Amino acid sequence: MSKQHPSTEIELCDASLDADGLVQVTWADGTDARFDTRWLRDNCPCSTCRVAQTEERRFFSGSLTSALTPKEIAVRAGTAEAGCIRVDWGDHRSEFTGSFLAAYRTLPPPRYEPRYWDATDVDDFPVAECDAVMNDDGALLRWLVDFRAWGVGRLVGVPAESEYVVRIIERFGHLRRLAFDRIHDVRVDPAGYNVAHTAEPLPPHADFPGYRWPPSLQLLHMLENPAGGGPWIAVDGWRLANELRAADPDGFRLLTEVWAPWRMFSADEETYARGPLVWLDDRGAVAGVRFSNQVMQPIELPAEELDAYYDAYTQYARAVVDPRNQAIIPNTSGDLLMTHAHRTFHGRQAFDPEAGPRWLQDGYAEFDDLDARITVLQRKLETP
Repeated sequence: MSKQHPSTEIELCDASLDADGLVQVTWADGTDARFDTRWLRDNCPCSTCRVAQTEERRFFSGSLTSALTPKEIAVRAGTAEAGCIRVDWGDHRSEFTGSFLAAYRTLPPPRYEPRYWDATDVDDFPVAECDAVMNDDGALLRWLVDFRAWGVGRLVGVPAESEYVVRIIERFGHLRRLAFDRIHDVRVDPAGYNVAHTAEPLPPHADFPGYRWPPSLQLLHMLENPAGGGPWIAVDGWRLANELRAADPDGFRLLTEVWAPWRMFSADEETYARGPLVWLDDRGAVAGVRFSNQVMQPIELPAEELDAYYDAYTQYARAVVDPRNQAIIPNTSGDLLMTHAHRTFHGRQAFDPEAGPRWLQDGYAEFDDLDARITVLQRKLETP
């Protein structure tokens, strides 16, 4: 709700109803914009229409009629000598500051700009000391902001304490509990339900595609790995999707439209969902990717449509396993890897199970909580 109460005022100099029935607003700097009358009534900031304490809407949007014509629109002196507009609706009056309206005169910019990467960028991945992130809000904020742009980040010096990953998650969000385990212990286990419980190479993938909304953050904490084998692999799935879009727009479109089935299960648990490999945001930008060659189920399409889908899918799948796209991240005891799991695929190279003990715990959380924590910390620390 930060747009409701901007910290500085932007002066208005004119407002009127135009021929199309929209409110034409002009600012002192010469810029102008038009606003729908129902949108203005719906977003009246007064204490009658909104709960002052929480800024939640009290006014019921469903009461708006199809035709809403103000009786009067006027610019008047407002806070800090800045002009604001008063709109008389007949049964109510609304006042809007220049700053409030300026925040909505264009579509807002993206919350952040993704930093796309390939194998050559691994040394530039965000990395921080665990102690600093756990005890210094400024250090936490810097790490989270960098992570948000990259979709991948590391901590070093993480204590070898079981479930310490939960403490890290709680610094910025909330643990998401999923099937199989609250915290997933990954060791070599002949009875394991997943290839991660073997010493075999683990191809890059996203975890739990068998959920309709897969977890969007994953943290992998290496508690024991004195031999240092089995380095992590990370792949920027958004960059690969954008490259496919440029090279094969029709194939890219298929990956956004066809819902593929995904399943992972054990004797006691079951996960199954259908969903597209790529999904987009309201601006058409790539907002998420879902990929796991291991647990993808047979595609459910008419036979005559499968050839085109496989052309697109195999292009993307080959890019995922191309070494040029795979960042190799050595790990040892006390290292942690965090991934934006709707963007960054993770994997692992093979290791020698006889070389020494290897114990990893991973936990899951949501990117929305991390993004919100950035906003809260910026507000608290007064950092842009």
